[in-house]
Amino acid sequence: MSTSSSASKTASLRLASLSAQLDASARDPVSSALSSSLLPVQLSRDALSEQLDGKDQKWRHWTFDQLKHSVFHFKYNITKEESVRLNQERWRHAAQLGIYPSWNDSSPDTDKYTAIQDALTYYDNGFLTMSGAHFGLYYGAIRELGSEELKNTWLPLADTFEVPGCFALTELGHGSNARGIETEAYWDAQKGCYILNTPNTTAQKYWIGGAAETAIMSIVWAQLYIPNPTNKDQWQHQGIHAFLVPLRDRATLQILPGITIRNCGYKSGINAMDNGRIWFDQVQVPRTMCLDKYGGVNQDGVYESMFDNKDQRFGGMLVNLSDGRVALALSSANQAKVALTIAIRYGQSRRQFGARKLGEQETLIMDYSLHQRRLYPMLATTYARHFAARALRNLKFSKGSDMKKIKQFHVISSGLKSINTWHLLDTLQATREACGGQGLKSSNRIGHMKADCDVMATYEGKSCNYVALGRWGSGATRKKKEKRALYNFLRRKD
Repeated sequence: MSTSSSASKTASLRLASLSAQLDASARDPVSSALSSSLLPVQLSRDALSEQLDGKDQKWRHWTFDQLKHSVFHFKYNITKEESVRLNQERWRHAAQLGIYPSWNDSSPDTDKYTAIQDALTYYDNGFLTMSGAHFGLYYGAIRELGSEELKNTWLPLADTFEVPGCFALTELGHGSNARGIETEAYWDAQKGCYILNTPNTTAQKYWIGGAAETAIMSIVWAQLYIPNPTNKDQWQHQGIHAFLVPLRDRATLQILPGITIRNCGYKSGINAMDNGRIWFDQVQVPRTMCLDKYGGVNQDGVYESMFDNKDQRFGGMLVNLSDGRVALALSSANQAKVALTIAIRYGQSRRQFGARKLGEQETLIMDYSLHQRRLYPMLATTYARHFAARALRNLKFSKGSDMKKIKQFHVISSGLKSINTWHLLDTLQATREACGGQGLKSSNRIGHMKADCDVMATYEGKSCNYVALGRWGSGATRKKKEKRALYNFLRRKD
């Protein structure tokens, strides 16, 4: 064979290899390169998948099939406004598919919906964030805290995303310290309603997901004051309560009187989510719109609650936030898998150095021990996180109303949410670097994921998780093992 012919063949092979490498996250271009470069391995994919994700994967595969619809195709070269509209369109489509149990389904198929939600976490964090804001927090608050009248009226509209909602707890001045929020609600006995007000700048609701453009309704948290029964000129503070408040006219989508909403602006990530700021100016809220499961004003205008302690009452109201930590722990592990899959597949097709003469193939970067040492420990850790997150989900389903188990679940979910999200961010950085310049390309996803997932480490505020871990840490030094909730949980072998 002539030197020119050999060089031409080498160039053709090199060009084909580089062409595959340009799209590190794509399945088809890389598959041919992988099949020719990897040694055959005796591995049962079905058995491994069953071990990782359970025997019945019908709904998992169904979800992945739904994500092939054109509305879910990734689009990168679009504006922030276009990203928000696309996210809204995706959720209107997804809601029609029935990816969540119906509001009046008294015995939903837990395995089915768990499989669907788990599969969705591999997709896109902007999409997932809207899910958490609307279905997790807004929908969940009405379902868990609202009266039967509120459930019957608003949950069917939330089910279909016909009336999207948001969850307004965080303020400019208070995030992790939710008990310190400053928005006020006063009971007006003459008008028979609550008066909702933003008393100062730091009391404005801030970073509220979906508020800027999407949400028609909102769960608004405020400090409740009622007239003192013995002195009407004084107010009694009853702690934090939640109210279902209309933000926009359902027909025109115009912001309602007494309410001011502003966009939080362009962010470094998740711009598909329209975060907003909200002010209330003496907004009247009907008595029946208070989520009064744990406390509120009754038909006679008298405040009543099953709790005497305001902190216990507030803790009962926020118990469903622990479910959000489970979702974050699960999605963090799954998105780390996505990044590692992209980086390892790239490493099995990318060749650099090692050719001793013209015409020889260079060495796969995945064959270098330095590259393996960077990615393989993260791969192993990710699957440890995977099993821990699934065990936490099982604990969620088993805790019931046992207060001891609920407290234990709170500590464990706080701790695991923290370590799983930190691991995700470390993994995204390592996999981005492992892909070199290709890791920056939007269509290869890792750079986009880095921007969108960075916020996961501070969802619900980082300090509250540090406090929970601190309580666990002090317990870990004691002799009684039952006090070491997170430590014992992570040592389980089941």
